[in-house]
Amino acid sequence: MSELSTNIENSSLQIWPNPSKEYVLIMANENGTYELIDIMGKKIIANVQMEKLYPARLDISQIPRGVYFIKFTSSKNQISLKKLVVD
Repeated sequence: MSELSTNIENSSLQIWPNPSKEYVLIMANENGTYELIDIMGKKIIANVQMEKLYPARLDISQIPRGVYFIKFTSSKNQISLKKLVVD
């Protein structure tokens, strides 16, 4: 098993509304950074800092419709991944 798969913990990351077309709120139960990644693995937005339990607002109004992923890396290097659908 890869290091990535052993560090993924989805319950620590919340995204809403999903699907969305204007913005999403991202919240995690730890401090860390998030990235927006397209279906091909390209980083659209990288290394945005976020605070524990404080929702970060991400404007997606200029992003083409499709499926993306929010990758959250906690200060303890725990990785959470959630699918985001942009309408």
